[in-house]
Order: sequence, then structure tokens, then C-alpha cells
Amino acid sequence: MQTGTQDAPPVRMRTEAAAEYLSSSHGLGLEAKTLRNWRAQGRGPRCRYLGIHPLYDRDELDRWAREEALTDTNPISAGRRARRAQKLAEAAAA
Repeated sequence: MQTGTQDAPPVRMRTEAAAEYLSSSHGLGLEAKTLRNWRAQGRGPRCRYLGIHPLYDRDELDRWAREEALTDTNPISAGRRARRAQKLAEAAAA
């Protein structure tokens, strides 16, 4: 019998699921193509490979979101601050 609790995310995730997890759990709003691009550039959260398939560990995604993605020097945070400042400026001008 289930108690109505939400299922926990898998421990290892493919790229699409990892992007969704980072978006829903950490509010980063990333798309799978961003993770693919970052992986090719050697950026973003670390992944492991099962054959040719990259897999992201949930613990690594959480660590990366906490320690790297949400820092002031990260492009994600900088871009969000810039967009937020622009929206505030537009609202103030209106």
C-alpha cells in the first residue's frame, strides 16, 4: 500500500532526467542540450559513462547545484541577475 508520497528521483539519471531534476529540485531552468554542450566543453556537473551513455549521479547534481551553479561567479547566476535587473529597470520605467 502506498502512502501517497512522491517517488524519489533515480540515483543515476540520463541527460534529460538530470536537466529536469536540476530544474525542478534546484530551480536552475536548464535544458538537456545545455548539459550536453557543457559536457562537451568539460563544464557542468560530472557524469560517468555506461558504454556511450552519460549518467549523472543525483548526489553529484545536488553538490554541483549547491557549490558551483548557485555561486556569484557562475554564468547561470550572473545571467539571471542581469535578466532580473533588466526586468526591474523596465518595471520602474513603466
